[in-house]
Order: sequence, then structure tokens, then C-alpha cells
Amino acid sequence: MASVMRAHLRVRDTLAVILTMHATHLLLALLLMPRLGLTGFAVALAASRVLGIALHPVLWHARLNLRPRAIDWWRLNRPALASVLRIGLPGAAENIAWRLSFMVSVAVAGQLGARRWPRRPMRCR
Repeated sequence: MASVMRAHLRVRDTLAVILTMHATHLLLALLLMPRLGLTGFAVALAASRVLGIALHPVLWHARLNLRPRAIDWWRLNRPALASVLRIGLPGAAENIAWRLSFMVSVAVAGQLGARRWPRRPMRCR
């Protein structure tokens, strides 16, 4: 939903939703974590995501005059999908390649200077 807003040059609206989600997450985490621990963090995260999912259709209606119907979630428009894939598939492949190379470089850097366990006991001469 955020991608649709950004594609229609509504970046500020998308940023407002993201900032609202993060602020909600932070506030709820601060309130719930002392009582629930890590579960409180997860509940706060889920609640902030639900808020984001609720705000985007409101923005779609207010800014883009889009009103998704129930059938839109299940119907596949093949001609429209083909044109999107021509643009989106190379971009997605580039993003996947970047993330994989980043993971490999972090894994390699994490192994630098690491010792293998179990260590052999040192022998005194």
C-alpha cells in the first residue's frame, strides 16, 4: 500500500504513516515491556502494523480516490501484472542480490578473528 502511495508521488503521506507507526510502536513498547517483557515488544509491533494497515486505505481514498473492493484482493489482472513485472522484476532481483551480498559480507566480517571451539588446552614447557 505504501508503494502505491509513493508511486503516485504521495511520499509525505507515506512518511507520516510510517512515523505514526514507529511512534505508536515506541509508546506501546514503553508501556507494555515492563509488564510483559519481550512479549510486550511483539504486541506493540503488531499493533503498530495494524494501525499502518488501517491508515493506508484511508489515504488511498482521500488522496488517490481509490476504493479497493473485496474482489480486488483475489482477482488477477494479467495484462496489468505483465507490465508491472517488466519494471518490478529487475528491481526486485537487484534488491535480492544486494541483500545477499550484504549478508555474505557481514558473515565474513563476523568470522574475522573468531576462534574455533573447543580450544585446545595450552601446554606449559
